[in-house]
Amino acid sequence: MKRTFDRRVYQVLFLGTVCVVAVGLAMVSPRTARAAAPNFTLTGAGWGHGIGLSQYGAKGWAEQGKTGSWIASYYYPGTTVGTLPSKSVDVNIDNNADYDGTGDNDGYAHTSWTIRPGYVNAQLGLSGSSSVTLLDANGPYLVQGAGSTIVVKDKSGKAVTGSPFAGTLTITPKGGSSPQLTQIQTVSGAYDHSGVRYRGTMLLTASLGRVRLINRLSQDDYLYGVVPRESPASWPIESLKAQAIVARSYAYPAGVKYCTTRSQVYNGHSRGDRVNPTMHEAASSNNAVAATSGQCVLYQGAVVKTYFHSTSGGYTANIEDVWLGATPSSYYRGVPDPYCGSVYNPWTPPVSLTGLSMASKLAAAISGEPAGAGSTVWVKSLGLERAYPSGFVRRVDVMWSNGTVTRGLSGDTFRSALGLKSTKFFVNSPFDRVALGDRYGTAVKISESAFATSGSAKAVVLVNGTDAKFPDALTGSALAGLVSGPVLMTPMSSLPQDVDTELKRLRALGCAKVYIVGGAESISAPVALRAEAIMGSVERLAGNERYGVDRYGTAATVAMKMKELGASGKKVLVASGEDWPDAAVASAIAAGTHRPVVLTGSRSLPKGSRLVLGDLGATESVLFGGAKAITAPALASVLSATGETSPAKRFGTLGSRYDTGVEAAKWAVSSLGFTLSTVYIASGERFPDSVTGGLMAGRGMHPLLMTASRAASGPTAAYLAANHAVISSVVVVGGVSVIPDAVASTLASYAY
Repeated sequence: MKRTFDRRVYQVLFLGTVCVVAVGLAMVSPRTARAAAPNFTLTGAGWGHGIGLSQYGAKGWAEQGKTGSWIASYYYPGTTVGTLPSKSVDVNIDNNADYDGTGDNDGYAHTSWTIRPGYVNAQLGLSGSSSVTLLDANGPYLVQGAGSTIVVKDKSGKAVTGSPFAGTLTITPKGGSSPQLTQIQTVSGAYDHSGVRYRGTMLLTASLGRVRLINRLSQDDYLYGVVPRESPASWPIESLKAQAIVARSYAYPAGVKYCTTRSQVYNGHSRGDRVNPTMHEAASSNNAVAATSGQCVLYQGAVVKTYFHSTSGGYTANIEDVWLGATPSSYYRGVPDPYCGSVYNPWTPPVSLTGLSMASKLAAAISGEPAGAGSTVWVKSLGLERAYPSGFVRRVDVMWSNGTVTRGLSGDTFRSALGLKSTKFFVNSPFDRVALGDRYGTAVKISESAFATSGSAKAVVLVNGTDAKFPDALTGSALAGLVSGPVLMTPMSSLPQDVDTELKRLRALGCAKVYIVGGAESISAPVALRAEAIMGSVERLAGNERYGVDRYGTAATVAMKMKELGASGKKVLVASGEDWPDAAVASAIAAGTHRPVVLTGSRSLPKGSRLVLGDLGATESVLFGGAKAITAPALASVLSATGETSPAKRFGTLGSRYDTGVEAAKWAVSSLGFTLSTVYIASGERFPDSVTGGLMAGRGMHPLLMTASRAASGPTAAYLAANHAVISSVVVVGGVSVIPDAVASTLASYAY
């Protein structure tokens, strides 16, 4: 479905490795101030700051067979995992505690705490100015502040021996099962539960009648209560090990920790009934902690403060790109995060706000906003400075309706004000995606989309979809464009069920012909027979004695079939038969212009290719490939066969495959009648979607561009930005494992 939206002011500037994208939305009805406020749609990916380990990414790497130590060091470039002596950890389990900022209470927030042993008939030992044992039968016990001392009272209200206690009172669990536990009946812990049971000891001190409560325990005992709160205990064991390593590293420096995300989430051992408690720890995560005991992330021998987050959206962040002013570090650098799939990639649903609502939220969170922001003044447009290639927004310029501008607002402040999950967000940058499962399913989905009505498909081109057989598939796109039909893919020996079903659908719509590209080693006889049984007519196009029985011969046979069906052979496209990207770019243009594709070797023009250039009557060639892909001897043979002194065009002589795609798109638009109203984007790393996407693009006379899967490719982004004024929609070909939503949204933001 094509999405339409208003866009009149856009600007994209490339400053080194940072992309600046200013997205302005035109006003709607100007009759009233409220009606004039534009609507914003913010799409995005990821959850959390994006620095360091991505928890969902760790899960994905574990599923790919990586170990916990490999995963832990991967997210902090240049680090290693080593073993250090264990330390004790102090945790303030009072969520009302505050050690910094306005309202600092130094942890003294409660006037009293209610405690008892963690097991029925167990005990608590008190050590302070004197030593006392608290029996379970006399509890629970009330611990109260009395000035700078502490009074402990039993269940009858009687002060226990030794009260009041001066200085720090230490409570140590005794007896009961293992591990020994203390139960805090007062609300405590990361989720403000009552009755949480804790390992270790409790340290209590009083000040002005208030009592600070600290849980002191070993590193591993602490991590038993952290790891299953940070990563689900059901996740693969190696991802839990990675979580244990980075959580230990994060906690290794001295100082009081919080039990919440101000440090990392810690929730003790269990809660509730002491006989049948609700467990907070889990056997799997405890095993991960024990298996990595003492292991930390190290850089040059020192422990790294290992920030971590839920999911990155495909690429983690440099620290200075999220927390502006932070010192850049080699181990706080973004890395590709290809397996971080989660429900937060992308955000569902997107965030929708009016300019007035956005103004109100920003006004509450920043200083320097114009008077009337959120009532009579609204946000008119936004300028985004985006880090590349990670995609996180570094700064935001806010253009207000009264003409003022708030410049350089940190992306993190903007995120916080609007309640966004991360700073990897995109403003008014929708895109369409064509995908269905694997490469075979995506080809079917494209066929369903492009050939939905009776008589729309005149024939089907069936090709081998495996990587080794890319030449047959790429030359088949040209034929499919000519015969007005889809390219469907199959393995050699069996027709996928989705493809079988699609052939039946097309047959019902009146299509009765299948062209099979390649010999029996590409598509077996049983597959051909099944296609014939469904469609009625099958013609195999493969190499022969004249042109050779290799890929070059098959391409020549396809080219001659195109001439037989009415295509002109005078203008041909020549691409490498040894590597697919150049041929993929050519195939999209071939599908739209019905020009045959002839393949060449890098060092020489094969005999079959030379012969078919003569048989086609070719007089003009366009080459796709640089000096390595098509060397001087091969080029000379092409020119000799066509009678040219030089090719009409040549792409791929400078830059990457992404530059080749852009340069070819420019030519297609300027000289071949292609239009930029819709732009198709496929993977520059996996050929199948480029084949089927190229057909879809070429059939509509639209260009096909390519991108890397882990980050938006710079040449493609720049071309989209330069042509934003005429681009109405972006279609991404392939699933999120091929082109993640974060990459797709980034490219769409350049287009719009």
